[in-house]
Amino acid sequence: MSISECNGVLIMTKPIVFSEWVLEAIWLCIRASKRLIDTPHAPTKQAFLSQYTQVNPTPVFAWDDPVHGVTYQYDLRLNQVQLTPALKPYARAVVQLNNCLGEILPADLLSTDDNWEKAWFRAARHLDITSMRFLIDQGIDVDRVDENYSTALDYAVTPYGGSLEVVKLLVESGADLTHPANRVDLLIQAGLEGVMSSLEAIEARQIADYLNHMLMELRQV
Repeated sequence: MSISECNGVLIMTKPIVFSEWVLEAIWLCIRASKRLIDTPHAPTKQAFLSQYTQVNPTPVFAWDDPVHGVTYQYDLRLNQVQLTPALKPYARAVVQLNNCLGEILPADLLSTDDNWEKAWFRAARHLDITSMRFLIDQGIDVDRVDENYSTALDYAVTPYGGSLEVVKLLVESGADLTHPANRVDLLIQAGLEGVMSSLEAIEARQIADYLNHMLMELRQV
């Protein structure tokens, strides 16, 4: 649970949710850093997941490398690893690892200052399905609109053929295909007209077929 202050009053805000798929992705990134993990005292995946799937887990996961006299600390709140002492070439490996972690879970996803408004539409515009999945885990409204009165579905359908994978994620996460801002029929038309290659045309057609199918199911209910 994070805490913010407003007019001298402490307000408890909703905690960030780290689903098991996120923890798995983080662990795979750590595990890929051979210099950090291939030591006799290296932690196991089970130990890592066990700590963070507890209620109110300790945010820092640490392990020692007594052979080289260093300690590694992964902080879930920052999604970063620190090395003590910062010895080369181990420090270089930590930098590379933190870059990898930052790609999995960008820093703007760990701040709730604007209730993830900017992060959500940044992810939608870039069809960044990993970030979108993370934000959906936080309970974000997938039908929220930006300054252009566009939803994430707009961006998933229309840019250069769109992304069927992202469209399915949004629909399965509760996107309202009858919501006025979604304008599904217009989105399908714009998606089909905006393609620039045969591959994009295939993706756009698959999106159109999928959305038309989902609309038909809605109308039959």
